[in-house]
Amino acid sequence: MKSHTIAVGNFSNDEKIDVLDSSLCMKDDTVDAADTEKLKAIDPASVNAKGLGEEAEEYASLERSCSCGCCCFWNMLVLAVLLLLLGLYANILLIDHAPLLERSDTAEISGVTCDRLSFPVRLSTTTSVSYDVTGELCYKKLDPTSIVQVLVSGAGYGTVYWNPSFQPEVYSYVQAVADRYPTFNYARPGIDMSERPFGVKTNVNVQAFVLNQVIVHLNEHLGRKAEDNGIMVVGHSMGSLIAQAHALKYPATIRGTILTGYLHSVSTKYLSESRETSTFAITDEKFRGKILDFTYLTSKGLEGRRLFYSAVNTDEAMVVWDDETKETLASLLFDYFLNIFTLLYSVGFKLKLNDKNFNPAS
Repeated sequence: MKSHTIAVGNFSNDEKIDVLDSSLCMKDDTVDAADTEKLKAIDPASVNAKGLGEEAEEYASLERSCSCGCCCFWNMLVLAVLLLLLGLYANILLIDHAPLLERSDTAEISGVTCDRLSFPVRLSTTTSVSYDVTGELCYKKLDPTSIVQVLVSGAGYGTVYWNPSFQPEVYSYVQAVADRYPTFNYARPGIDMSERPFGVKTNVNVQAFVLNQVIVHLNEHLGRKAEDNGIMVVGHSMGSLIAQAHALKYPATIRGTILTGYLHSVSTKYLSESRETSTFAITDEKFRGKILDFTYLTSKGLEGRRLFYSAVNTDEAMVVWDDETKETLASLLFDYFLNIFTLLYSVGFKLKLNDKNFNPAS
């Protein structure tokens, strides 16, 4: 069936009504030559005089019979295909929660005990769906008075950032503070050993909400109350942004917050390089076949990792290892981090961090 259109209105005597074949819908052409002649025979003057006269009504009936069926058929077909694809992708996302790693490549430190803990967390107060967040509680000595540092990694990094197996005597923060502080080095939702939610569900505020649940669970595990103030949060880079957002909303739950690798401003060059050296995780060789969510990003090659280093004293072997153990980042969180984070740097934090008498351990 062919779909025909006709223009009616104010025509001069020399003008003709054009009958156009707008689309070929089916092989079964039910609009034959006789129908076409009927359309051509409609007199514009008659239509103008009668308004919606018999000729116009006859045309409208012919057009509906040939065009409506065509459009409805294809529209319904496209809609059915889209719904099928959406349903398949929704099912994929529902089962695509498995952690990327069974165990992170963190260092084993002599004399330090590390317990692997998993806690269920929600992404908002309005949902009952939970995801398991996993981390390592490492300590030489752990008692009710110990101040436990909760470590929050930056963009594209997991638990290995704080405790890499590559030259841990040089690069492991967990080892460096082990004599004084127990640490809980956890993987944020979507990376490392923790379950992965749909990327669009995560942002800095969601991660801060998750961090607070981690602290609540950790206090319960240690047999403590929130008012004991036995938790200190240590963030790096984007982890510092999350730590700050948490401190602003849940100040009574922590003893203090330490921000490291925190940019106070971002140049246009940095923003450009960050985007140029990022790619979709589903297309990256490391994550291909392991992750199906296109909303997660990762760094692109060694250049993507070098962006985090100073060229003056960089150990190239560390950059290579860094690339081998890189992690993912939800795309919305990436844009949030690059464009909005400076707005969260509050006056209260500036005053505290600039106070020489401020002691986060006190």
